[in-house]
Order: sequence, then C-alpha cells, then structure tokens
Amino acid sequence: VTLRFAKNLQGALQMQLEGENYDDCGYVYDLVSAIHSPYVPYLLQYGELEERNLLLLFDDIPMDRDELIDNAEILSDSVTKIFNLVQEAVDRCMSLTDGCGSCGLIKAIK
Repeated sequence: VTLRFAKNLQGALQMQLEGENYDDCGYVYDLVSAIHSPYVPYLLQYGELEERNLLLLFDDIPMDRDELIDNAEILSDSVTKIFNLVQEAVDRCMSLTDGCGSCGLIKAIK
C-alpha cells in the first residue's frame, strides 16, 4: 500500500511539475517525511516486535508427550508448523516493511 502510494505520488508530482526536477523541491521531502516519520520507530523495532510475536506463536505448538512414538509424531508436525510460521513472518516483513526489516527478521528467527 505504501509503495503504491509513493509511486502514485511520484507520478502526480511529475505531471504537475512537467519537466522540473521534483527531487529539488523541498516540499516533496517534507511531505514524504511527514508521511513516513510515524512509522520509523516501528521499522527500527521490527526485529524485536517480530521476535515477540514468533515466540508467542511458537508457545502454542505442542512439543512434548509421554510416549516416545507420540514425541516423534509431534516433532514432525512441529517442524512443519514452525516453517509455516517463519514463512508467514517473511511475508509479513515484505508486506509491512518492503524488506527493510529483513535484518531484524533474520535475528528474530535465529
């Protein structure tokens, strides 16, 4: 959504300025900063926030049974669930941060 908005804004500015270098316009920078600045603290904390989220999700996965055969079955199911949760985290990272939070995500996954 943000990327689409940014591209639409860029296109609108290019049409309005017709040939001017819109990168030199101070108001463009101010507008982009005003829109983007409320999200910066969350982008910087993305890894920590995602780690907390993953830990909560991992806690819901059963990992222990009394019988050995049950443990093997649960382990098999758990690995699949964990990989699915990690894939969902990667998808969240791409949709929320457009990949900017990937370093934090890697730390969260470790």
